[in-house]
Parts: sequence; C-alpha cells; structure tokens
Amino acid sequence: MNKLILSSFYFEKEKLKIRLLAFLCLGMTTLIICHSAFGQTRKLIPTNKHFYRVADNDLANQVYTLVSTHVNDSLHFYRYHDHENKIIQNVTARYKENGHFKEKITQNFDHAGNLLQVKMENLLTKTYITTYYFDEQQVAQAIHFGNGEFHILRQGDSIPQVKEKDDFSPQLNASKEEWDAFFNKNFKINGMRVKKDSQTAMIAVLVGADGKRKEIEVANSFFVEDYFAMKALELMLKWGDNYVPALDAFGKPVEKWMYVPIHFFR
Repeated sequence: MNKLILSSFYFEKEKLKIRLLAFLCLGMTTLIICHSAFGQTRKLIPTNKHFYRVADNDLANQVYTLVSTHVNDSLHFYRYHDHENKIIQNVTARYKENGHFKEKITQNFDHAGNLLQVKMENLLTKTYITTYYFDEQQVAQAIHFGNGEFHILRQGDSIPQVKEKDDFSPQLNASKEEWDAFFNKNFKINGMRVKKDSQTAMIAVLVGADGKRKEIEVANSFFVEDYFAMKALELMLKWGDNYVPALDAFGKPVEKWMYVPIHFFR
C-alpha cells in the first residue's frame, strides 16, 4: 500500500499554501513540546465513550479515564485511557497570547494501540487537517480551509476532490437552510424552565452505513440541564433517519457517530 503524500502541488492558491504550511509547522512544534513537557497540574476524570465527563459514581457510563495535565496557562495535555490503561486518544491544546493563536492536535488509537487518525486544528480560523491511517500507512487526508471548502484525498486518488462537506463524518441529509427551517419549526422550549443563560446539548447519533439512525443519546449530559437535554433529544428524534453515512479511507460507507450541537441562549 503506497503512502499518500499531500504536497503543495495540489494547491493553486499561494495564500492557502502559506497558511497551510504555517499551520502544519506550528502544530508539529506543539506536539513535540507536549510529549517532552512535565505537567504541573494533573487530574483524573471519568468520561463516557464520547470523551465527555461523567459523574464519579456513574460506573455504567464510564468508559475512559481522562488524565488531564496543565503544564501552564498556554499548554494543556489530555490522555484518555481505557480500562486496560491503553491510550485511546491524545489531545494537545496550545494557546499563544501574542497573535491570539489557538491550536489542537488529536490522535486516535484503536484498542491494540494502532494509530487511526491525527487531526490538527486551528481553533480560531476553523481550519484543520485530518490524516487517516490503516496498517501503519497513511491512506487518506481531509483538509478544511475554513471557507466551506474541503479537499479530500483517498487511497488511489491522484489529486484531492474538492467538496462542500467532510465526508469522513456522517452528515444531516439536508442543506443548512433546510435544517434551520426544521429547527425553528420543531424546537419548542419553555425558557422559564432553563436555569442557565446559555448551554449546548451535544446529541450523539450513531449513523449506520445505510444512513439510518442506530443509536441516539446526549453525549454531554453531565454539563446540561435535564429539561434542556430532553428537548434537544426530542428534536433529533423528530429528524428521523435522514442522514448521509460517513465514508472510510477507501470510499466505502461505514457506521460512525456524529455529533449535533443544540444551543440555548437567553
């Protein structure tokens, strides 16, 4: 299996090339610093299968243990371990006050310790690069330039495909306008019953390879009021099975979780 190399040859816009290369360099610098840094503050936090915190006594939903290390105000390091103490996810978050640049690097592994993907994000510009691996080889890559344009490169492609969405993730089978119309029509909530002025319920939907909903739940229920979480879940249940499945590194539909944020602002 040949290793894919994404070079600047594919990008005809010079300013996009410069931004991409700068982002990559900063991201790799952070990754190196993070692995060599000595943590000053360390916490152990139970999380569910979606990597969101759960209550300490919620043993039924505790899947991973988060080891949270804050080196300083600008560098945070998070490791998620399974019950066998194997690392499933590594997250490095860095903040540079001069220039207000934020970045995050996420590495995902299977339970055998094999690297599955690496995602590097610029949290301010909403740009990211995700590289996918199979059998220790790079097999696919997705790049988002923050302007609604995605460059998707899979095994066998000579040049990236330019798309409006990142098809490595499941999607709502609707345009933004259609989703907004559905939301405004169906999301009914009594603001008097919501105590917090703002909150977000992250609805996790397991979308099958056929595009149908297989499971649905509130991923971050620890942080969300019960009433608001219930209303957000009801909204997504009304949406039914109207999804587009994710495609894997070889272009085949696969079962995968997607996360739909439902916001409340007073």
